[in-house]
Amino acid sequence: MKDWKGRLAYETMQLAEKCNKLNDYMRTQAFYELPRIDKDLLYEQYHAMLNYLQVLGKRCELYGIKLKIEKEEN
Repeated sequence: MKDWKGRLAYETMQLAEKCNKLNDYMRTQAFYELPRIDKDLLYEQYHAMLNYLQVLGKRCELYGIKLKIEKEEN
């Protein structure tokens, strides 16, 4: 994956996966038991990641980069 479009697609997909995992964690009891400061920082981190993901997505769209959406099997 040496070309910049491949790296952009890869980074976008990796960040999307990390956002999903953090979102899943933020819906657990363990998250709600954290001290307020930790929860606030994780919310802030999550929103920063989402903003960055949106920028990457716009760049992918601008350059016609198709992302492979992997669906989990139940």
